[in-house]
Amino acid sequence: MTKEYKVEIRVKELLEKTRQHWPSLTFHFPAITYDLRGRVAGWARYSANSIRLNADLLRDNEEAFLHRTVAHELAHLVAHRVWAGGVSRPHGKEWQSVMNFYGVPANRCHSYKTVSARKGQQFDSHCGKCGKHILIGATRFRNLSGGVIYRHSDGGCWGTLKKGIKPLWEQSA
Repeated sequence: MTKEYKVEIRVKELLEKTRQHWPSLTFHFPAITYDLRGRVAGWARYSANSIRLNADLLRDNEEAFLHRTVAHELAHLVAHRVWAGGVSRPHGKEWQSVMNFYGVPANRCHSYKTVSARKGQQFDSHCGKCGKHILIGATRFRNLSGGVIYRHSDGGCWGTLKKGIKPLWEQSA
């Protein structure tokens, strides 16, 4: 049985429980995609009645992910529907009550190890003030190339980051 199928089964179970508890409301099965990357485990979109999930974190944390994260994201959609679309805060008391109803701890953040989920390429940069070599991700490197100014705080320097490694002839100066 695939992990995606297990997610569908979990959503169906929770939706059935939800429909029994709130019989006067209609709950449609959400669209589910597995396109999130990085540290974010899941994301619910009210307007599209959809849930986006991180396939890497699902693969590495299957049991906890199915139990907690799937319920977490579905609870957002349910709370939004039950409490008149917009009255509830994202992790407010309404969402927490749905999580409690599902029998899942109402934690805002997960504790999954995210090393394997962070596959991004690292780029060289250096501090223009102290010369320290610093690795940065693709987004920050692209923004740096476009003129955005970043500072590093290591050792209280607060110097401006520059692209690439500082040349050897400049390091001794």
